[in-house]
Amino acid sequence: MEEKYSGNIALLKAFADPNRLLIIHTLSRNENCDCGEFCGCRLLENLGISQPTLSHHMKILCDSGLAKGRKEGKRTFYTLNHEVIDGFLEFMTVITTAADNCTCKSVKGGEIMNENITCGCEQPEQKQKPDNGCDNPNCYCEPVCECGEDCDCGSEK
Repeated sequence: MEEKYSGNIALLKAFADPNRLLIIHTLSRNENCDCGEFCGCRLLENLGISQPTLSHHMKILCDSGLAKGRKEGKRTFYTLNHEVIDGFLEFMTVITTAADNCTCKSVKGGEIMNENITCGCEQPEQKQKPDNGCDNPNCYCEPVCECGEDCDCGSEK
């Protein structure tokens, strides 16, 4: 299961810096160039950071795939990699959107607890105690959902 997430770790780390977010924002707003490229020297003028700092951040952005650099003589021209960004946005949409057909199931045996319960169990009064061998009278879970995600029912009614 970790494999589907690990590919996006470098992207998340690349986003996790205010300077890199500013660089991404600047590259996305390049109104003076039809080709979508932005010279590193122009980034320096607009961002107010040092050349070594820009190089450090651009290396992280390029290594993560968020940006691409193209050398022309002594200058490097940068663009956003929209294919990678679109894939990342799709990934974030998938992991943050609840599945329409998700119902809680008991971890032990896989039988459906109650078809009215959806992920997050917004209606805890509808929970039915599964026969999962737990001696705690307040235990209503150890659920997992059909969609493969852990259900956030909680263990108390």
